Amino acid sequence: MSRADMPERLRSSARVLVADDDPAVRDVLSRYLTGFGYEVLLTETAIGALGLVRSHCPDVVLLDLAMPGAVAGESVVAAIAREAPVIVISALHDLDVARGTLRSGAFDFVMKPFRLAHVRRVVEAALTGGPRRAYDMR
Repeated sequence: MSRADMPERLRSSARVLVADDDPAVRDVLSRYLTGFGYEVLLTETAIGALGLVRSHCPDVVLLDLAMPGAVAGESVVAAIAREAPVIVISALHDLDVARGTLRSGAFDFVMKPFRLAHVRRVVEAALTGGPRRAYDMR
């Protein structure tokens, strides 16, 4: 679906939480998604992600698994997935980890480095109730 084909509500008011400890990843995703009309929230920790999910009710969450904090990755995925679709973005090239996050409720699993257009397509699918896709394991 192109940006022009997306319902106006998605382009103008969808809230995306980007949770990643790498400031460059947060910055790139924030700039890119903001350019498509999304409101973007940012955090660098799993605890921060849980708090923002509770306080700001994002429509979709982009979540890195390997962030500082005392909370394990799959348990964070499970907790957040009860509230919003979770797209895991990770540099962990491990099929067992990917499968585990999907079993924990993740909508999709995207490997780093990622293509921005691919991330946008997965975000749009999560927002529109599109089909869950297999993780991007290049």
